[in-house]
Amino acid sequence: MVVVAKIMKATLVLPSLDNTSYWGDASGFKDLFDWKYFIETLKDDDIHVVETLPPTYAEIEPFSKTSISWSKVNINCLSPITSFLNPK
Repeated sequence: MVVVAKIMKATLVLPSLDNTSYWGDASGFKDLFDWKYFIETLKDDDIHVVETLPPTYAEIEPFSKTSISWSKVNINCLSPITSFLNPK
């Protein structure tokens, strides 16, 4: 996302972590990462970072779509190409 923000001259917002899907830890981004260093480092590359969305944008409910867990996709990358061309 940092590269996209740089190219688009967009402002990044510190992420809020989803504490319910994968782990029960209530830690946030600021608890896990040196967020001040993150902001200062990106400032050197002219990437603006804010801690939260402005109130006018924070009120907008984001579009949510069920994410795909690619870890459950079973693709055998070592199979010969013929197994894909001639499925059973």
